[in-house]
Amino acid sequence: MNFKYLDIHVQVKCISFCSSNFVAKSTEEVNCENTDIAENKLINTNKKDEPDINKLIGNIFIGKIVKAEGDSTDIIIGKNIIGIFTINTKINKDIIIVPYHTIIEYPSNDLNNDHLLCAILRSLYESHLCLNSINIRNKLEYIAIFSNSIFEVLPLLKLLLKKKVFILIFLPNAHINQHEIQKKFEEFHITNESIKEYVSTFDIDINVTEHVHNITNKCGIKNIIVYPNINTNTSVLKKIIFTISALNSNLIFTYQFDYLNPYECKLLYDKSITIHFFNINYYILYDYFKTADSFNFAILSLLNKDIEFPSVSITKKCFSDLEEIFPLTPCSEPYTIYVNKNVEDQKSDP
Repeated sequence: MNFKYLDIHVQVKCISFCSSNFVAKSTEEVNCENTDIAENKLINTNKKDEPDINKLIGNIFIGKIVKAEGDSTDIIIGKNIIGIFTINTKINKDIIIVPYHTIIEYPSNDLNNDHLLCAILRSLYESHLCLNSINIRNKLEYIAIFSNSIFEVLPLLKLLLKKKVFILIFLPNAHINQHEIQKKFEEFHITNESIKEYVSTFDIDINVTEHVHNITNKCGIKNIIVYPNINTNTSVLKKIIFTISALNSNLIFTYQFDYLNPYECKLLYDKSITIHFFNINYYILYDYFKTADSFNFAILSLLNKDIEFPSVSITKKCFSDLEEIFPLTPCSEPYTIYVNKNVEDQKSDP
């Protein structure tokens, strides 16, 4: 039987609840309370009649198929699956209803591994989507990344290193702590050899233009990626980026900006620069096939050990009904998951 278009019912084991590295953080999100639903410390409970499921969209869920609509579906009952929460996902307590073609069966061998996979997969598949926006013509090419913290860059950096390109990372002075940066590299199993050969980290406040021109022999950089939330004046940042860009370069902004002055427009035209706005929400909401392709790439790379699981700390919280999560705001903890208490209780029963 063709299950492709069947709706299936999945009891969720765990769901990630973290914000995207490619979306600007709100004040509410940065300052959110470190709460556990199990302790019933919910906020905005008056909105439960109109739950905001948008906060879950793009996050990962892992679960088990407990029901499938249609005949001859016993063969898929009990299968372990993994998928992305979308706008079309329906919810009934701790059960989600999704089309079969939107999920992937996978071998679930270790619950701790499930939790880690659930926590890190979003950052990897979104980074692969961003990677597809980068026009890497050949190896030994320079790519510049501007970000507010090294943490946001790590998943994309891991993918870029497989391309054997030179990567210049520019961070605000407040986040230039070589010891902490080294610890983050180690968490993602980025070796010292790779760092020495391909990765350089710089302070945004240095003379970036002169430094880049010295490195590239005044040719500039062909691909530049700009993450959101950078604690630097936008006008100054744009001036730096436009100036260090090579002829016919590709600039990827992961957030919107409101204004280009006439001088900037002329500079972009004279250098034939392309500006690409990478809007992660567009892909998740409207481009299922590209999102699914990157999701499949990320999960297969991890399960086939082409990419090592990062050695990161996970923040675990509990839920018994998915609607309990709706009023909450994704917290600033990088890797947060919610674990289904009902599944945990079933395991502990004799």
